[in-house]
Amino acid sequence: MKTLIAACDFSSTARNAINYAAEMAVTLKTKLVLFHVYSIPLMAEGALPAFTLDDLEKDCHKKLKRIALALHKKYGKKLVLETVCRCGFAVDEIKSYAHDIKADMIVMGMQGAGFIAEKINGSVTTAIMSDAGCPVLSVDRKVKFVKPKKIVLATDLKEIKHNDFARILSTMAGVYKSKLMILNVFKPSQPMPTYNEANENLKLDRLMKGLKHNFYYEANNDVVAGINDFIKKEEAHMVVMIARKHSLFQKLFSEPQTKRMAFHTHTPLLTFQE
Repeated sequence: MKTLIAACDFSSTARNAINYAAEMAVTLKTKLVLFHVYSIPLMAEGALPAFTLDDLEKDCHKKLKRIALALHKKYGKKLVLETVCRCGFAVDEIKSYAHDIKADMIVMGMQGAGFIAEKINGSVTTAIMSDAGCPVLSVDRKVKFVKPKKIVLATDLKEIKHNDFARILSTMAGVYKSKLMILNVFKPSQPMPTYNEANENLKLDRLMKGLKHNFYYEANNDVVAGINDFIKKEEAHMVVMIARKHSLFQKLFSEPQTKRMAFHTHTPLLTFQE
């Protein structure tokens, strides 16, 4: 791993995620980029702006530099840090920049939301999770960094076409000496795995060869509740999920489990796109 991006909108939620990302960058020995996207404020028709785009950009850079200075005071030369500002829409600019620099991970803040925001609007974080092109770590606004000694990989036992997640997990588990807990939550009415599900288990076992890992099975009609119950019981420090692409019909009529987890777990959630 070489580069982490910490998305910053200057909120307390984002600042908390930045602090988490800084700890990760130091322990994983990666560069950290503080990335902010600003947009042009809407003006009433005929109104004259009291500022220029240059003014906006300079102000954003000043705010980022203040955050960077505080991080440098805390970590010194152990933290390699860069600040970047872009003008545009947050989701588009974050994804574009991550692609341009081939980022290893995007770290973003997350906080609970009401029914409308969760079910219909989502958030910048969940929008980026769906197709960022690289792993996305969402950090709840109240979560402080601890070394992830227990990492839960929540799997639906369906085929995983891309195995890049294994490299990232191997790196993290090696640095933090983590125990990997591979979890499948199944409906009580369907206790027996199918042949394909059993085969995917064998594939995961081979992929995780060399890492300390075990398989766990929990019965629950609600997948998200089952994962969260397991996390709480095991006192896990991070949960990992594969964000699968959904058809338009599925997007309209069923909520992706990774999006639900982002709003309902208080454990850092690392998602990989499938």
